[in-house]
Amino acid sequence: MHKLIAASLFALTFALLISAAPPATETVDGTWTASFDSFNGTQKYTWELAADGEKLTGKVISEYGEQQIKEGSVKGNKVAWTEVVTVDGNRMRMKYEGTLKSGKLKLTRTPADQSAQQGGPGGFGGPGDFGPGGGGGDTATAKRVQ
Repeated sequence: MHKLIAASLFALTFALLISAAPPATETVDGTWTASFDSFNGTQKYTWELAADGEKLTGKVISEYGEQQIKEGSVKGNKVAWTEVVTVDGNRMRMKYEGTLKSGKLKLTRTPADQSAQQGGPGGFGGPGDFGPGGGGGDTATAKRVQ
């Protein structure tokens, strides 16, 4: 009977210690994939991201090529970076903002420059054309692959 009580107390103490431990902090480090449904079709992206304090570095791989992300930051579970793409001869800076929660990275991307919001030859980024709803940003949920 004493062994049963001792084992129960041990189990209860262990359970309390586990529940009192702070939750593990999520990290944005790793490889992520997502698809955006935009005005010119589905676009597939892969990001290789690494945080160093509040600085975010990495690269993006898409149908537009491979390049380093710019102006990357991490603050708590919020991330942001800029990507430069060239489509049909038009150079455009895209701003990404996201929230890391439960192992997923919820992202919104929008044109980062005024010129992109005005559109250019071929209509890339024209008013009311950006995003499936028009005029806003594209959204996607990225999943970690590594």
